[in-house]
Amino acid sequence: MRNIKKSLALILGLALLLTLISACGKAGGSADPGSPGGSQGSLGSSKKGFGYVASTKPLKLPEGFSGINELCYDGERVYFLAYRDRQIPTGKMYEGTEEEMVYYETQTRIFSMLPDGSELKEIEEYKPIMPEGSHEGMVFSNSIYGMEVTPDGNLVFIERSSGVLYKTGYEDYEYLDVSSLRIISKDGKPIASWDEDEYRKEGGKDEFLYIESFTVCPDGRLAALLSGEKPSLVIFSPELKIEGEVKLEDETWIHGMGISRKNEVFVFHMGYEGTRKLSRIDFENRKLIPYENVNLNFYGIMADADEEFDFYTELGSQSVYGFNIETGEQQFLFNWLELGIAAGGGSFLSLGNGKYLTVAWHYETAEMGVAPESLDLVLVERKPLSEIPEREELTLACIYLGNDDMIAVAEFNKTNPKARIKILDYSIYNTENDYTMGMTKLMTELTAGNVPDMIVENYDLPLRNLAQKGLFLDLMPMIEADKDLGPDSLFEPILKLFLDEGKLYTLYSGFELSTTLAPAGIFEKGKMGFEEVEAALKKLKPGASCFDEGYTAPSYVSMVMNGMDKFVDWKEGKAHFDGEDFINVLKFAKNLPMEIDWSVYGYSGFTDPRESFIKREQLFYQTTVMTNIDEIRALYKLTDGKIVLTGLPGIGSNIVTTSSGISIS
Repeated sequence: MRNIKKSLALILGLALLLTLISACGKAGGSADPGSPGGSQGSLGSSKKGFGYVASTKPLKLPEGFSGINELCYDGERVYFLAYRDRQIPTGKMYEGTEEEMVYYETQTRIFSMLPDGSELKEIEEYKPIMPEGSHEGMVFSNSIYGMEVTPDGNLVFIERSSGVLYKTGYEDYEYLDVSSLRIISKDGKPIASWDEDEYRKEGGKDEFLYIESFTVCPDGRLAALLSGEKPSLVIFSPELKIEGEVKLEDETWIHGMGISRKNEVFVFHMGYEGTRKLSRIDFENRKLIPYENVNLNFYGIMADADEEFDFYTELGSQSVYGFNIETGEQQFLFNWLELGIAAGGGSFLSLGNGKYLTVAWHYETAEMGVAPESLDLVLVERKPLSEIPEREELTLACIYLGNDDMIAVAEFNKTNPKARIKILDYSIYNTENDYTMGMTKLMTELTAGNVPDMIVENYDLPLRNLAQKGLFLDLMPMIEADKDLGPDSLFEPILKLFLDEGKLYTLYSGFELSTTLAPAGIFEKGKMGFEEVEAALKKLKPGASCFDEGYTAPSYVSMVMNGMDKFVDWKEGKAHFDGEDFINVLKFAKNLPMEIDWSVYGYSGFTDPRESFIKREQLFYQTTVMTNIDEIRALYKLTDGKIVLTGLPGIGSNIVTTSSGISIS
């Protein structure tokens, strides 16, 4: 690990920390019943005495295809979508250049396989629907959404196809498109379709209308959401003829539909005010009837009913729950990360009898971004606890968990045969009316002495206050004891910022240095209070602003909060809000707008703040040093070197912002 010395962000991450704490767990949990990287145990089940294990199998798609989505199951085979992107040379050049124009084509194809991943094959007879007027020379792309199996064993989905032909350049082209609801047989033969454009052409129809989602009813009909200026819920016959419309309240946004164990078609919807409702469709009277006394703390539906639950949902950091409409409650089943799976990609599918299927994507960082590396088919099975060997359990508390942290936790749980990290994500206690409930719940438990093994700092968790109360360990002895790492490998200037009398209570996965630029010579050294800012504005062009047009008081205050060390003595638990510096902060914030007045800007957008800064129409330009150093160099050159780094006005210093941190109790 000695070659990892670029910055604290590369070293002090969760993955590193997990190598230091494998001996600090508590008894309980479950262990790897097989080889490392195979099945992993997770407690929590709708049936006492049972847990879950996951097994993975590499999934090899035909060459050129990537990604899997829209899993659906007919009781025998699993159907899914895969994608192929291609760049096709046009043979034409940009006018006045030697650069060739290129078509970008996306093909969506339908595949099937057995639940164990075997017998994978493409449905070759499926042909995308073509826009009217299509002709030779055009390049076509298609997309498919919401694929399901009908009661008679066919496939139904939303399909959008488009064709393009460039004439003299990217600005001169012919474009055609079509959007349809389609039914095909399992071997790809077309059975029925419904065309959006034809429907829009009917009198009085919304010109922006489009079909967004649907669910297949037990009798073969479809309940479909049509979105546009006003959403509508329509009922299609099995032949895709519209039979009628379900009445919706004016302020209804549908976030999911499905079929319950009682074969009722239910709708999960929200109003503008955020109130969540679960209702069934009354087909006879064409209206929604709300279910009473149901606990709705989720935002979407993952899978339809099986013999145990009416539907499935996901909460917090990848925790899967089963929902029972009759009792109005949900049951925690398992957490993907605890199973060693960083699931990301394909949809979730219940196979019944406590078996679940998904596809996990493994990523590698490429030079031009992030690209999928490989796909794993993941089968989760319920097993008796007696078949899941125990492992030491480490509890990790958080309020949401970042993507990098989730990958690190999953990797630890996948490869460590002795210990397992259990996720305690308190965001599940948040409600639509109070997004601080999770924080309140966590702080209450900490105060009561229920301290987890680890806490991830994000969403303003006051880890520094808790460290002063003696809740956390000093991490420096662990780092010093690591032969491969040691304190000499750390980025010392940043490390010193987080030391408290030589002790380190929190490790951060990343950091950034935020600063502010101003014209050189406009401030006296060390003087940048409210009055000095007012005087500096008068030295610029008439009407000059402090910051760019989109900068508001909340934007400024959020930066000040990252520099609260200047006003708060964390060790003594005292604040100093009566000094000149904080008064300057209040004065400065008062002169900034609370929110953006969009009526002023409309669709024209804001003036580029760099342009305003160079023209001396704007006093300050806020940027970051590490990620935007090239931008700072460019501004320096464009102003002939007449800029300086001033720090944040009102505070007069640069601000170090951090990515999620982690502490050990």
